[in-house]
Amino acid sequence: MATNVYQLAAVILAVSSTATADQPHFSYTGAQGPANWATLSPAYATCASGKSQSPIDITAVHHAELPALEIDYSSHAVRFANNGHAVQADYAAGSTLAAAYHEDAPYHAHVSYASGSTLDHLGASFELKQFHFHAPSEHRLNGRAMPVEIHFVHVDASGHLAVIGVFVEEGPAHPTIARLWEKLPATEGEANPLDHAISANDLLPAERDYDFYQGSLTTPPCTEGVRWLVMRHPITMSAAQIGALKSAIGFDNNRPVQALNSRVVFD
Repeated sequence: MATNVYQLAAVILAVSSTATADQPHFSYTGAQGPANWATLSPAYATCASGKSQSPIDITAVHHAELPALEIDYSSHAVRFANNGHAVQADYAAGSTLAAAYHEDAPYHAHVSYASGSTLDHLGASFELKQFHFHAPSEHRLNGRAMPVEIHFVHVDASGHLAVIGVFVEEGPAHPTIARLWEKLPATEGEANPLDHAISANDLLPAERDYDFYQGSLTTPPCTEGVRWLVMRHPITMSAAQIGALKSAIGFDNNRPVQALNSRVVFD
């Protein structure tokens, strides 16, 4: 695990930086696409050599008595910005990784979170740092991809990661997304204040059954040891909301599914 704040930000936020000597640019297509991530930098070697990579196609699962997720999200966003690769919403004071994130130019629609929002799972407590959007989904469920997947990224006091994945199907418009999308920045460099409180809790499904497996970040450096909690029940966004997201991101930002190898998925 990285030891300084900028290295830790790269791991926690699961994003790439702009092209620099330390963190080479990557993309989702062509010579810098997923098939070649490991060749872009020695730091990205795990993208090819790792045996516990994410995302995966969730098919066969091992039934277990997984504990209910104890979720306490409480913070709100204050700004929505477009950095040319993605749209991102910034939060009030307390989001210690927000400044580093701005410099990292992520490949996600992204919301960074203030301190105070937590997830308890299997005896560990994790703090929500951000959530971001992939369109289409990165995980698949029985071979099926969804139009969108939201990742809620958490970190514990030791730097271990837990990510909740929420699938999004096309359907009725989502009221919280509607409020967030009112200030969706459409051009690079645009930053809009958010007049409405946006709670991550409102973007979770009412039924919180989930699948659990050990995986990785889905972008370079593809760090493993990430605790994945993928919700089995989706939320919905309208076709117009999905279209606006894809337009703002500008390209498909999903890594292809990875081999399960010897891992077990629990539900």
